[in-house]
Amino acid sequence: MALRANICLITSETFEAVKSGDLKKWTPCEDKTSVELETSWHAIHFLLTGDASMTFLRSGVQVPPEASGHIEVHSPRDVAALDARLSRTTISELMSAFDSAKFDELGIYGGRWAVPTDVSEPYTFKAREESDKWLRADIEGLLVQFMAFVKHAAANDLGMLVTIL
Repeated sequence: MALRANICLITSETFEAVKSGDLKKWTPCEDKTSVELETSWHAIHFLLTGDASMTFLRSGVQVPPEASGHIEVHSPRDVAALDARLSRTTISELMSAFDSAKFDELGIYGGRWAVPTDVSEPYTFKAREESDKWLRADIEGLLVQFMAFVKHAAANDLGMLVTIL
């Protein structure tokens, strides 16, 4: 089963309730905007942070472990700080760290990012090039969506709930 990331908005009250462990005070956010990062969440985390650890971003508060995955919340303040940082960079700058072979070497979730090549089978080099082109476009599109999501959350003083299940 693949681990897929979904990120939705939360209020500061929900963030504080989760942070304190009082999940009974959890209230849904009226703004239902969300972003799905699918199985590319770890690659996006790496491109945003340079960190290969199996989490998402660095500012989240983990919800007590779920048997089926990882859940964390990020405060409106942390989301605003992330938006300010992302506002000073470009998608091109972030994507400059995209390297499918390095992703495999670092154990970026999803595995097998790079198509294996073999000099005795020259077609494998073209296959890798085409695969990298497709992966790069997919990740870039998800980064654009994520950055727009973060900007929207920051503009509305909202936090994020990240579920990787």
